[in-house]
Amino acid sequence: MKRKQLSVRIISLVLFLLFPLFLVADDPADLSVVVTADRVEKVETETSATVSVITAEDIEDSGASNLTDLLETLPGVQFRSYSGPAEAQVSMGGFGENSYGRVVVLVNGRLKNNIDMRGLNWMSVPLESVERIEVLHGGGSVLYGSGAVGGVINIITKETDAPLEVEAGVSVGSFLTHRESASVGASNSLGSLRVGGSYYSTDGYRDRSASNYASANLSGSLYSTDLLRFRLDLDYNRNFYEMPGGLTKEQFEDDPSLAVNREDESTEHEFGASLSGEYLIGDDLVLETLLGYSYKNMAPDMASYPAFYNRLYNTFDLQPKLSWEASIGSLPVSLVSGVDLRSSTFNVKTYSDKDRDTITNDADFSLISGGGYINSDIALSGILGFNAGFRYDAARIGAENGDAAIDDDKLHAGPAWSAGLRWNPTPVSKIYLRHERMFRYPFTDEQSTASGDTFLDDLEAEKGYLYEIGGFYRLPKNARVDFRVYLLDMQDEITYVGFFPTGQNENYEKTRRFGTEGTLSLRPVSSIKLDGSYSYILPTFLNGDDKGNQIPLVSNHEVEGGLTWYGPLDIEATGEVSYRSDYYEGGDSANNNDMVDGYYLLNAALRWRTSLASGDLMLSLSVNNLLDKSYAQYVSWYYYPSTGRSISLSGNYKM
Repeated sequence: MKRKQLSVRIISLVLFLLFPLFLVADDPADLSVVVTADRVEKVETETSATVSVITAEDIEDSGASNLTDLLETLPGVQFRSYSGPAEAQVSMGGFGENSYGRVVVLVNGRLKNNIDMRGLNWMSVPLESVERIEVLHGGGSVLYGSGAVGGVINIITKETDAPLEVEAGVSVGSFLTHRESASVGASNSLGSLRVGGSYYSTDGYRDRSASNYASANLSGSLYSTDLLRFRLDLDYNRNFYEMPGGLTKEQFEDDPSLAVNREDESTEHEFGASLSGEYLIGDDLVLETLLGYSYKNMAPDMASYPAFYNRLYNTFDLQPKLSWEASIGSLPVSLVSGVDLRSSTFNVKTYSDKDRDTITNDADFSLISGGGYINSDIALSGILGFNAGFRYDAARIGAENGDAAIDDDKLHAGPAWSAGLRWNPTPVSKIYLRHERMFRYPFTDEQSTASGDTFLDDLEAEKGYLYEIGGFYRLPKNARVDFRVYLLDMQDEITYVGFFPTGQNENYEKTRRFGTEGTLSLRPVSSIKLDGSYSYILPTFLNGDDKGNQIPLVSNHEVEGGLTWYGPLDIEATGEVSYRSDYYEGGDSANNNDMVDGYYLLNAALRWRTSLASGDLMLSLSVNNLLDKSYAQYVSWYYYPSTGRSISLSGNYKM
């Protein structure tokens, strides 16, 4: 009976969403060109997926100071953190612990994900360097391989297309926060060059939550001929952050700014390089290749354990790709095919003292993977299209620890596939259906323990099966609605069973996520813009002792709303509200404990823009968490409070 009621509700929702399509005039409208959906440039009406696009202008208008604040405004995207944005864990598709392992993150096509359970350092990509961000909602394993289960985040940094570009920015705010950035670029008929740098420092909302980040980046393009182009990207980041630790519920309610870890902190250095080339073989055939390298050196001091680490990562990537546009009879066909090769190693040394005089453990981990894929799209008519893709992938995960006599490895291999059908009832709208089979390899320190003294040979890769309907349509009055409804069934999802450090990772047989996402953008008059989004996700265990229970750490409901007023004298005022519902704390698979309280936040900003003789100037005043709410995005036995009310004043100049 419950399943029948759910089916009726889904059908009713889809019919309600489809009805306005027949009321839309076929007026021309600007449509985004996206890369992430098909790994080749396509107008968004020609893809069978939902892709959110954030432009450089959107970033400037958002007032966000880092990627996590920016991305969290998108439906279905959540973040959790022990210690601020540096180690924030992204979640898409309703995953709890280690959720970031089910989201692929790319920067200029180079994979950023670590091969172990260390999350990304989101501060390593300064917002000032970002040209656009594309977020693919839902699976993408055919095109992106392991981990593309909940979604794909593709960050594209800036290039210079003017003879001379200069940009500088500065901001100051609460908790002694300040940020400085500058970049300069130039271009001509032979190519372009852009160099930039930034520095960020804050004392943090909590005691001992200070952090500072310095970055430098270089991007250059060379147009060797009309048929051949190269791009080189280099970046270096130095990051430091303190970790104040988790609080009991009583401590959190009494003083969320309290710190319990007095000496936990980490210093990290990261260098990345990528060289990409594009060669036009013929009018309809293009060869692209990316060669990437990344180096990371992390030195966490976990005095509260006590343990002190040196973690060293080296990763090489090679990604050749062919794309082809042609016709079969009268039917336009596009095809993309390529190979992704990766070799990544990391060494972790554990010490008993901060000076690192005495080694207590030394372990090496490795991942070597390769996969080939093909994805095709056929325009069956002017309003119908079909796409299908296939990938076969394999990875060998190894661990070696001489002290524990461990020297083992395991081979994972298997397919991914996808199929989609789209319908364009008007030139500026689409409805699509798609199915995808996805996968995720274990992290190296899931396959083996973090110390490398136990190897879990029976731990298998995760498999996922996605069924999805979605699309977008335009309404009169400069309005647009996007929607997505999906069912995601997982097999062999990896979970930690028991209590650290005596527990171990195991495959949970079956889990399920049912979700919906929707956004609305409306411009009723030229001086007012309204934006809103809603997402619902129900993640459940399908068997075992926890059958029917919700997966911890996932909020069922997420709401975002914003209003922007464009006033006289180039003044803009923005108000935003966000809401996250209750969730079960980490580790509570039995759902025995009370849910962690949900929360809502209010943000406000005031901006002023003016054009000077030499360039454009923008000044901004923003207040986040206006009501100074105490809340925790992450609770797992202990509470990890998020930031209270903060105020910032910033200025940006472009020439």
